[in-house]
Amino acid sequence: MVWVLVVDDDESTCEALRLLLGDAGYAIAEAPDGQAAPEMLRSTPYHAIVLFDLLMPVLDGRGFLDAVVADPALKTRHAYILMTANPQAARDVPPEQLSELVAVVHKPFSTDALLRLIQQVAASLPRDT
Repeated sequence: MVWVLVVDDDESTCEALRLLLGDAGYAIAEAPDGQAAPEMLRSTPYHAIVLFDLLMPVLDGRGFLDAVVADPALKTRHAYILMTANPQAARDVPPEQLSELVAVVHKPFSTDALLRLIQQVAASLPRDT
C-alpha cells in the first residue's frame, strides 16, 4: 500500500483528497501545516507521496521545502507534489526548491489527472516491506 501525506490547512481540500485517495486504495495521513509534516515523514518507515499546499499558516510550503532540502533523508526518501491555487506564488518558489518536486498541481485540480499522477509517482517509489 502506498502512503500519501496531505499537508494543507483547508479542511475541504483535505476531505476531498481523503475520500478520493482512500477510495483508490491509498493510505492517507494529514498534517495541518508544514511544521508538523517533517516529523511525520521522519517517523514513518514508509516511502510517501506528499501533497502539500503552498500557502498555509504556521509554516508555509516554502518553509516546508526548506526543511526538505536541508534534510537528506526527507529529500531522497519521499516524493513531493506542490498544490496551489495561486500560480503566481508557485512561480516565485526558488529553483533549488522546485527541483525537489515531482509536479505542481493547480487547484482546482482534475481528480482523474491527480490520480494518474499519484499512480505514476507510486510506481516510481521503492517498495516498502
